[in-house]
Amino acid sequence: MRTDESMWVGGELLPADSHHVSGKAWRKFLFSDTEHSLHVVVYRLAPGAKVGVHLQTIDELYVILSGRGMMHVNGEERELVPGNAVLTLAGERHGIRNIGDEELLMLVVN
Repeated sequence: MRTDESMWVGGELLPADSHHVSGKAWRKFLFSDTEHSLHVVVYRLAPGAKVGVHLQTIDELYVILSGRGMMHVNGEERELVPGNAVLTLAGERHGIRNIGDEELLMLVVN
C-alpha cells in the first residue's frame, strides 16, 4: 500500500462542517459506482481529529489501515488498531476519532 503524498492527488480536505468533522480530515474516493450505491473511500484523520457521532443512513464497513482510533457505535466505544474492522448499520449512531500521535488511515466501504 502506498502512503506517500502522491496517493492523495485529487483527494479533498473535508471542511469542518462536513461529515460532522472537527480537526483536519481528508478523503479520497478509490471507487464509486452510484448506480449500485457502492463506494470505496480512504480517510485520513490528523491526530485529535474526529468524525462526530451521527445517525448512519447506510451500512458502512470501516477497516483501520494505520494509526489508532476510538469508534463510538450506539453509546459504546472501542479502540481500533490496524487490521480491525467495524460494520456500522443504517439506523445506528456512530463516529470515530483519532486517539494516536500519528494520522489515522482507514478504508470505508459503503
